[in-house]
Amino acid sequence: MAIFFTADTHFGHTNIIKYDNRPFASAAEMNEALVANWNCKVSPTDTVYHLGDVSILRPERTHEILERLNGKTPLPSRRSLRRAASIISSKKLSIHKTYRDVTCFVNEKAIGT
Repeated sequence: MAIFFTADTHFGHTNIIKYDNRPFASAAEMNEALVANWNCKVSPTDTVYHLGDVSILRPERTHEILERLNGKTPLPSRRSLRRAASIISSKKLSIHKTYRDVTCFVNEKAIGT
């Protein structure tokens, strides 16, 4: 069981392709690539902390995408889900009030503090 951190998936965000120079022709293509890449790395027993800017899609569509992702995904706040308070009905998703104080340790040395 591994722990991962990610952010800025921007599921469904067409303009992010241009802003971030992402190599996709459409948001649908980007969504599928993100899901495939996520599931290649993350197993069903892993935990992925998504630190924000998850999706711009309707709550129902965001829920469909999140359900396809391997692992458990505690989400930082409703703010990162934009209009998505209703998505958190899945057993694998939960909302945490804050990730303000996240410290990672690599080889017993704190990073990112």
